[in-house]
Amino acid sequence: MEEKDEIRSHEDESTEGTGNRAPGSSSAGFDTDWEKRMVQWGRDLLRRFYGASRVAQIYDPSNVTFKRHMDSFYGAIQEFIALESDVQFRVAWLSLFLNGVRIKTDFSSFAAFKFLVDEFCRRGIGAITFKSGLDAEELTAFLRLFSLGGKEESGAYANFVAALQKNNISHVVISEAGEGGRRKVEDQGDRAAARSAFLLTMGHLKRVVARIEGGEPANIRGARRAVESVVECVDRDECYMLGLTVIKNYVNYRLNHSVNVCILSVAMGRRLGLDRKSLRDLGIAALFHDIGTLDVPDEILSKPETLTAEEFTAVTRHTLRGAEMITRLKGVSQVPIAAMAVTLQHHLHLDLSGYPRIEREYEVCPFARIVAIADYYDAMTSERPYRSRPVRPDKTIAHMLKGAGKQFDLLLLKVFVQMMGAYPVGSLVLLDTGELAVVVAPNPEPELWARPRVRIVRDADGNLCQKTIDVNLDETDPIASRPLRNIVKATDPADYAIDLPRVMLHGMMVQEVAAR
Repeated sequence: MEEKDEIRSHEDESTEGTGNRAPGSSSAGFDTDWEKRMVQWGRDLLRRFYGASRVAQIYDPSNVTFKRHMDSFYGAIQEFIALESDVQFRVAWLSLFLNGVRIKTDFSSFAAFKFLVDEFCRRGIGAITFKSGLDAEELTAFLRLFSLGGKEESGAYANFVAALQKNNISHVVISEAGEGGRRKVEDQGDRAAARSAFLLTMGHLKRVVARIEGGEPANIRGARRAVESVVECVDRDECYMLGLTVIKNYVNYRLNHSVNVCILSVAMGRRLGLDRKSLRDLGIAALFHDIGTLDVPDEILSKPETLTAEEFTAVTRHTLRGAEMITRLKGVSQVPIAAMAVTLQHHLHLDLSGYPRIEREYEVCPFARIVAIADYYDAMTSERPYRSRPVRPDKTIAHMLKGAGKQFDLLLLKVFVQMMGAYPVGSLVLLDTGELAVVVAPNPEPELWARPRVRIVRDADGNLCQKTIDVNLDETDPIASRPLRNIVKATDPADYAIDLPRVMLHGMMVQEVAAR
């Protein structure tokens, strides 16, 4: 494919109390070095707790794999108890604390963090304390109970307490969650807030665009607040927010695309461990990354045929024009400098082979590298005038991987692929049971990235499912020790008349987005 065609195919395409202190630490001030060590120990313990809990769901205590993970977790607990007497994991306001110190997760511990927080919230647990005197047999019994808990949330805490007592587990003590720890894993309030943030962001962007097109000064303060809501919602329920990006508004592609890129970029930034302010700045930069396309005539952006040389040049100028437009926004003092860099650089490519042309050595800024990945993915998976149907998510990912190290930053692309999974959210897949399913969440475990959580939409007989049926593809037959379902292949929703947005959002009307 010639460079012009390739570019065109994309172009439109608050810590709580400090708690326990280290031996010898001063009560007048917190020992920073000790706090750092606690965070490191917390991440290590968290990963071991997660690993032991996961294998306990699959293997019997006599299994070698179970013993290895259990011994690893038990050894880490004993080492920590020797220093601190007790080991306490506590969840409050979706934050995790080890002996009173907040454990900020990194990319390697994110899956473990999400698993533990979700389990605590589902069961109504506020804290789990491993006390001195705990032996390996008692820990094994606890892990079995913790991993084999029922799916129902009603009465989960009382049932778990009763099970601990019945099994004479006295050196693992649990306490009930307070207000800050009560949350359903799929809380409808959080999801309503997520939909609201999506629509609010699109609405503010629409107003900014309308004022620019009308030659009036545009204020971005409202959009800034909307992006802060996006950051909050991604933090609460990343999978659901990623599901919102499946919404593709063909009529108002530019607005829809920009909001989707904002969500994808913020989710990536969160995986990379960016703080709240950096996530907000990244979200704003992503939201306005394509503002320069307002200067490109619609007949060019919507042209079904290959662009002429002059039309192609007009398209490539949008990055320069976008940077200029941002400098003229009212309230520009609240726009991060990075927004101008992102607008200018998001088509530059890592090896500078994109546009605008750079004749000297130049380094693309980190935010632009993130936005470039989100921008390309959403554009390729969207319907465009010159493309008969969107590119399937899995095919888009495969194509992007070919550009790793040249067009895209390899490390960031790995983070994105891990976030989306081998079969990204919104993919329609055929299972070996004959069922059709839509991917609703990636598997948090890297080694199981090809076994996401899916929603069955057609049964083996081809009948549309009348109720929501979600299954994890890593579930195994306990007798045969093999997966209950396997993905045969990804397929195209258009071939089966599947309404992906409705499937993903439990009936949210796409027209609601178009009307805002």
